[in-house]
Amino acid sequence: MIGVILWSDVQMRKAVVWCEDQGDLAFLCEDTPFEHLKGLSAGDLIEFDVKIDGNLRRVDKPILLKGYEAGDVAANLINSAHATSTPTGKILTFPSPKPINAVSGLPSERAM
Repeated sequence: MIGVILWSDVQMRKAVVWCEDQGDLAFLCEDTPFEHLKGLSAGDLIEFDVKIDGNLRRVDKPILLKGYEAGDVAANLINSAHATSTPTGKILTFPSPKPINAVSGLPSERAM
């Protein structure tokens, strides 16, 4: 499974993870060895096995995935959004990403 750290506390050795299957959140608990994940913080992308413990999904064998730096996920989302006011509230719109050719690094000719 791949997931994004939503919250973590390295001293307490705990973290909450959003999972790619969009099911229940998974929890990284103090009894899971993750000393190799120094500085684990919100926005980090990890790969892990899911261990079911009663009605709780637990992170098992986590591996930090490199090449993904999200920083403060919530702040980045808010800063990249444009708010539109409506009678029922605000609607946040986000700019469409421009496809990049993975080989050349240049903008793609066609949208995917």
